[in-house]
Amino acid sequence: MAYPFCDEEKIEIDINQFIEKVSNLFNQEIVDAARSTGFVKRESKLTGLLFLSIFTFFI
Repeated sequence: MAYPFCDEEKIEIDINQFIEKVSNLFNQEIVDAARSTGFVKRESKLTGLLFLSIFTFFI
């Protein structure tokens, strides 16, 4: 459903840019570094990126 004040194309571009930037925060290199420093003690099936995706975009 489109709203008259909503530019759907711009919103889609903004969401795609957001996802790209946030994905960089949860890349494998970061996860490995967190694990090697002891910051992360155990592995979870629900990753940070998956958690964010579910609760932000209901994917």
